[in-house]
Amino acid sequence: MSHTHVLIAGLAYEYEFGGEAKTTVKGLSTPALSIKGSSGMLELGYIIQNKDVNVPAVYIGLQGWHG
Repeated sequence: MSHTHVLIAGLAYEYEFGGEAKTTVKGLSTPALSIKGSSGMLELGYIIQNKDVNVPAVYIGLQGWHG
């Protein structure tokens, strides 16, 4: 049996300059939430897929978020 091996790597960064979320419930307002700052994501993964048979692939991965 032969297998396909795929290495996956991902990196993302986002910065929100500013914003405000307002909410009301039954006519009453809640404190406004401030949205500002940066966040990032890192992903590393490995996929093993059998070429000969149509079976599900095996995915092993890690994903981390910050911000």
